[in-house]
Amino acid sequence: MQVPCIIFESQKREADEDQKALTVSRNVPVQGGFSVRRKSVFALAAVLTVAAGLWLYRKFAAPPVIRAYTTIPEKEAAVLFQRFTDYTGLRVSFSRLSSGEMLRRVIAEKVCPQADLIIGGPADIYDAAKREGALARYVPEAAKAMPVGYRDPDNRWFGIGVTPLCFLVNRNFIEKNGLRMPDSWQDLLDPAYRGALQMVDPRASATASEQIYSLVRIYGEREAFEYQKKLAENVRAYARNGVGGAMPVALGQAAAGVFYYVDAMSLKLEGYPVEIVFPKEGVTYAVDGCALLDGAASPEEAKYLLQWLASQDFARSRMEQKPCYLPACPELRELNKLLDLNSIRLLQCSVPWKSQNRLRLIDRWTSEVARSDQLKDSQDTVRSASVLQK
Repeated sequence: MQVPCIIFESQKREADEDQKALTVSRNVPVQGGFSVRRKSVFALAAVLTVAAGLWLYRKFAAPPVIRAYTTIPEKEAAVLFQRFTDYTGLRVSFSRLSSGEMLRRVIAEKVCPQADLIIGGPADIYDAAKREGALARYVPEAAKAMPVGYRDPDNRWFGIGVTPLCFLVNRNFIEKNGLRMPDSWQDLLDPAYRGALQMVDPRASATASEQIYSLVRIYGEREAFEYQKKLAENVRAYARNGVGGAMPVALGQAAAGVFYYVDAMSLKLEGYPVEIVFPKEGVTYAVDGCALLDGAASPEEAKYLLQWLASQDFARSRMEQKPCYLPACPELRELNKLLDLNSIRLLQCSVPWKSQNRLRLIDRWTSEVARSDQLKDSQDTVRSASVLQK
């Protein structure tokens, strides 16, 4: 760095007082006893010190913390994000939300996002967030080869996992009441289950929305809602999320319920007396997504996390936690040996259709199926006349 030369004027003492001249001197004393040369050196040192400090700060200062909203349970998410931190040095701060809560928050905060990305939850909520202008355009290279339905054609989101719906049944209840294991949606209407089924509220959780999609694909919309009215007579409670809703079945507090396979199978693998059943009429399935939020504070750091989510390392890490986890990428899905999706009847229901009809179907469920004013007006569930609805 070049430092300008310091020049100043001084009177030169001469024998002849009439003759004066201006000179430049490097060693003329200044106040305090320091010479101009020394003053220049100190100035240069100060500049270099500041420059070095800025360089060190940029090189070694801690990068910004990546902020995420996720539907992955807290303990599992903490382990996953720590693995990412160990691998990259980038830290992740996360909030665990249900899929419905995550969508509402993303839309409400889209002018000033409080997270950099969202992880987990079915693809239809990502399509809804995309239509609200809340998602940035970014998909890692590793995810661009995914087939249609497993990533957004406009590159606003991509899938990381697949999970179909299933019945979760408490084996002890079946044996105690002399029932056969239900293998049809119609079996859940049996009066033997009166007040014993545990379901999920579609106003708060995508698990219940997926149930509506399945029934509409099987019976058509009118008959699907007639079925749900009858089913409501057997429901003991509607939970706010699938993970929490499945636990009463595992504990024997409820006889059975409809949940995502990954949540239900996790309880079976933990040793609870439950069975997993895929109804013969078929079920729809969810593609769990992830996406960069538009206006994210740390987009470049968040992209590193999204790249990791599209990797085999993440898929293997997730299956170490949940052996029942099914990666979205077909090539990676072969790593899971617990469930062959070809062995069950999967009903196709496109992501755009789910997204475009989601609120309307939830509104109809609220007005036709919710059995009491207490359920309709519960503060613990999401009113369909919310920020989601324009």
